[in-house]
Amino acid sequence: MAVLITAVAFISSHAGRAPAGNAIIAAIDADASAGQITYETALRYKLYTVLDLDRLPTKYRTLDSRPVKCGTPYVLEALAAAPSLSTSFQSELEAMADRPAADSIYTSPRGWFQIHYNLTGTNAVSATDADSSGRPDFIEKLALYFDSSWSHEVETLLWTRPPSDGTAGGDSLYDIYPTSLGLTYGITWPESPGPEPWSDYTSYIVVNKSFLGFPPNDDPDGDQAGAMKVTAAHEFNHACQLADNPLHLKVSESWCQELTATWMEDVVYDASNDNYNFLDDFFSVPAMSLFDNGDHKYGAFVFGEHIEETFGAPLMRDIWLRMRYATAVASIDSALMGEGSGFRSVFGQFGSWNYFTGSRDLGLHYQEGSAYPLMPVTRVESVYPITNRSGASLQAMSADYIEFLPDGTGRDVVELKFNGSGAVKWRATAQMLDSLGNLSSTAFALDSTTGDGAIHFGNFNHLAKVTLATANVNMTAATAGYTYSFRFLLRADCNDDGGLSIFDVLYLSDFIYANGPSPLPIWQVGDMNCSGDLDILDISLMIDYILKGGPAPCAPL
Repeated sequence: MAVLITAVAFISSHAGRAPAGNAIIAAIDADASAGQITYETALRYKLYTVLDLDRLPTKYRTLDSRPVKCGTPYVLEALAAAPSLSTSFQSELEAMADRPAADSIYTSPRGWFQIHYNLTGTNAVSATDADSSGRPDFIEKLALYFDSSWSHEVETLLWTRPPSDGTAGGDSLYDIYPTSLGLTYGITWPESPGPEPWSDYTSYIVVNKSFLGFPPNDDPDGDQAGAMKVTAAHEFNHACQLADNPLHLKVSESWCQELTATWMEDVVYDASNDNYNFLDDFFSVPAMSLFDNGDHKYGAFVFGEHIEETFGAPLMRDIWLRMRYATAVASIDSALMGEGSGFRSVFGQFGSWNYFTGSRDLGLHYQEGSAYPLMPVTRVESVYPITNRSGASLQAMSADYIEFLPDGTGRDVVELKFNGSGAVKWRATAQMLDSLGNLSSTAFALDSTTGDGAIHFGNFNHLAKVTLATANVNMTAATAGYTYSFRFLLRADCNDDGGLSIFDVLYLSDFIYANGPSPLPIWQVGDMNCSGDLDILDISLMIDYILKGGPAPCAPL
């Protein structure tokens, strides 16, 4: 295992569902941040959390906590950090990385996997054999679930098959070890360099020996089967990832590894929905970066869903092919540019989509959006005007939402301004929803230097609400804030000088009869009768209103 440590160090140069977050990991991180334990101790304790809870101090072990979705990130972090830590830590890590002992072996029906398991001892699986096959039902099901994962990921989606490990584990088949684990579904252990020029790695997988007591899911075969299925899809995807880009499987890119593997659960076993248990980790904190490497990354699998539903599942494969020689961010951006877009544009659209989930779902965005949690909004506005009010402070690749409700005054021609910090890149969209559930969206044309822009629209008083969806789309870590302003435009003020006079009448007449410029800043200010068009009747009503004190426009200030 000393070789492994050195090599991987180079890698680093719905109701009833479980509560969000892993309380044990959070407590360990909090103690490390407070200086109560060292980084090395925190790393050791995180490994105990996913490998052997009994080795944790009581203060952590007794916390009521949801299982960690995957132990692989903690293994990768430990392997990357080990050379700079104590020799005792390195020795302990080598022992942890040893393949578990097993007294029985079963080859999967498709001949891709060797399942190493125990019938006796603390690592024994259930011996139940309902079909009298001579093999535990648990092992037969596990083999089928891994076979299905290989078939879908490698044969259908064309992910790179994991390199052969030679005779490690007894033969060249990929090795799976159901065993006693801590509070996690499974772990993929990188093991040895493979033959490819991009430095692929062999690996093996350990999984929970029972999957009993895990969070509920929607699998038609029950919670245990659902947990087994998604673990097979998730951990095998990590094995495929290691076949492509170990040089970039850095701790800093754990977010990409895990959101991809968690998305793959939905691709291979769509009905299980175990990943719904982790959605709150993402949806409860819209201002948190997509690049965050905490529990947030598991709920962030919806970014993979957005890519799949917009461009097709093969694009995620394309991203990982590019990651053989590039970072995750660069690979995502280049793959999306190949589709005529880019990371920034797609994340802006992604942020807009994420508002329309749960009770806000309109059937226009995520296929399963009605089952996703609601994004919180920073503020609901209903008193106007608003001048330079602050929204949330947004991390790189995160979003924020402000709702604007009609105020009942009948005023309806609006100017909505966005003012972003020029230090980062922004996307902003106004999403108009009418009382019938019809949606229209207008993207802000933002100044590339200042990050500022404005949109104008009419009929505000006839809408249910307008939502400003804002995204910090910087591709490097940069947190920034923004402000917004909202005002009603003065109907009949066609030259936008803030007052009403004969010049407005002349301006509108010039537009209608002499091909002059449209009323400013939006043509609706000249629509005196709210007919949806500008004509001689609007001129007549404007003359009567401005010069003769006649009836007010259809929607006066």
